[in-house]
Amino acid sequence: MPLFQLSKKQAQEIVDKMMQDIPYNINIMNEQGVIVGSGRKERIGTVHSGAVKALETGRMVEVWEDSRFEKKGTNEPIVIDQQRVGVIGISGNPDEVRPFCNIVRTTVSLLIEQKTALQNLAHEANRTKVFIEMLLAHQGTYSQKLRKEAVPYNLDLALPNRRALYQTAPGGRPDLQAAAALSVVHHSGRYPSAALAK
Repeated sequence: MPLFQLSKKQAQEIVDKMMQDIPYNINIMNEQGVIVGSGRKERIGTVHSGAVKALETGRMVEVWEDSRFEKKGTNEPIVIDQQRVGVIGISGNPDEVRPFCNIVRTTVSLLIEQKTALQNLAHEANRTKVFIEMLLAHQGTYSQKLRKEAVPYNLDLALPNRRALYQTAPGGRPDLQAAAALSVVHHSGRYPSAALAK
């Protein structure tokens, strides 16, 4: 799945909610111009020619007459971080539906950005959790790979005779901010494995 994308379920939920207030059919197309959400569910999974044109040009495409293959309306590309990730289409007279198209496009863009931010946060949390677990379970000299992974946490595993400390959030879950503040303290005697500070 591309980085910036709504699932078919999310796209259809947006269409259903927006059409409660907008008296026109709404289509949401993916980065290939395929309809993934629509007020006319029989069209889901088909290619929308107006959306393909909008993706190719990066501009709103307006259709002024109904034809065999497309209905009149507006088709506006969804652009996030300079990537064309989909298209919003609304059926009807372009002069009438154009303002609605802008509203739906903005709504979908915000939802995609929010979803992406949450995915990135979850990925970083998981990466931190895995690193801490590796650190705590480690025995002996730290590998070059583990030393590199420690750099973002300002932890120098190349220093001898050190013990890593980190805190947990309530419930024992690794705290991202605390993990980012990993520190080291001197430890005498045999080179230790990483230990959990309570």
